[in-house]
Amino acid sequence: MDDGIGEDALHKVLAEVFGESHYEIAKSCVIDIRENFNCVIRTCFEEDPSMTFFQQCESWRRKFVAAVHCNFIYWEQKVGKYYEFRKQYVCHLNSRNKSETGKRNLKCWARLEFKKLRIPQSDSTRWRDLKRGGFLSKGLDTEIKITFKHTHPVFDAQQLRLQRVTDDTRDAFEEYFSNGMGAAGAKAFHKMQILSDVLLPAEEQQMTLADASLNPTHRQIASIYENWR
Repeated sequence: MDDGIGEDALHKVLAEVFGESHYEIAKSCVIDIRENFNCVIRTCFEEDPSMTFFQQCESWRRKFVAAVHCNFIYWEQKVGKYYEFRKQYVCHLNSRNKSETGKRNLKCWARLEFKKLRIPQSDSTRWRDLKRGGFLSKGLDTEIKITFKHTHPVFDAQQLRLQRVTDDTRDAFEEYFSNGMGAAGAKAFHKMQILSDVLLPAEEQQMTLADASLNPTHRQIASIYENWR
């Protein structure tokens, strides 16, 4: 993840998430791309009959989580006057579904919000869109709002070990088990895969090794094995 401030640092992170997909930044404030930034992005998810809007949001969330090394969990979804759908996620160290004194309850309100906006049907709504940048007239009907301001350090070894395992990492370990590896062998092999990735800078390698979502703890691997068996 990039070390810096400003839109250039933000674009580098978003490029990792969006790939070749088009997006525009409507608003942004980057104090530290690793710990404290917020932005509003406009884009358009590619039409995919096999995926709902909510599933596309989840796919984007997974890529973002991998890029910023901080997990976001589901909060709510609803419809509104100016949008067809809205889906929100909050930091995994939010108080949702946690005990008041739990170590994962840091009452963090960093959040990720997706909106599928309604296409303007009247002159007044078209004028409102043009006043706000004309994004809908460009076909950019999806708004992604990122509030990346946490109550805890993000790039701290202790916090990274609290991360929940991503679906992709879980799938990788289940494949290791299917190939005959045990829990200890799978962990060692997975670590070797991370260290042998020549495209991953040394600093990013160490961060990945510390991140339990990408390099699970012994306890998490044991849980994956029990559920797979």
